[in-house]
Amino acid sequence: PLASPLARARRFRRSPLGAQRRKWLNALDDVLCLVWTCGLIEYQQVLYEDNSECRINESLNLFGQWANNKSFSSTPLLLAFTKKDVFYQTWDAVRFKSVFADFGGATADEGIAYLTEAFKSRLKNRAPGAPFSSFALDATSAEDSVDLVTTIRQQVATSSSGMLMDAVQKTKDEMEKKNQRRGS
Repeated sequence: PLASPLARARRFRRSPLGAQRRKWLNALDDVLCLVWTCGLIEYQQVLYEDNSECRINESLNLFGQWANNKSFSSTPLLLAFTKKDVFYQTWDAVRFKSVFADFGGATADEGIAYLTEAFKSRLKNRAPGAPFSSFALDATSAEDSVDLVTTIRQQVATSSSGMLMDAVQKTKDEMEKKNQRRGS
């Protein structure tokens, strides 16, 4: 039987990088897609280790460092905003403008569009045509999770990287081994 979309989503390897980015860089030489997650409500939060620094600014800076690393210049990149439901419930345009003085909007949707552009503006060393997209996730929506996985698959499939075929072959080999063990 075919696995459900959520079960297939669990097969993706997640690497929490954060402040340990230099330590992890060597382990990421076979990345098919870089998925950067950022909570939409981070404009309302400060860093645990430095309560004078807004969390969204740290996310923007880290994103710029990772996304512009030469190792990922042609790797498909997906910006996944999380906590969309909480963002809409707690939207505060005045507070948002206190973090982003040049924000000219008023609605939560305009805030998401602004953040998307703020992250995109950090992309400096991407290869021409390198896939990039953004996505906002509602924590309570299974459909959003399935859509995210579908977007990742589409980006990887349209990437010119030969690594995709290697990954497909590896998955096929693993499935054949499992089937052989079941048949024995």
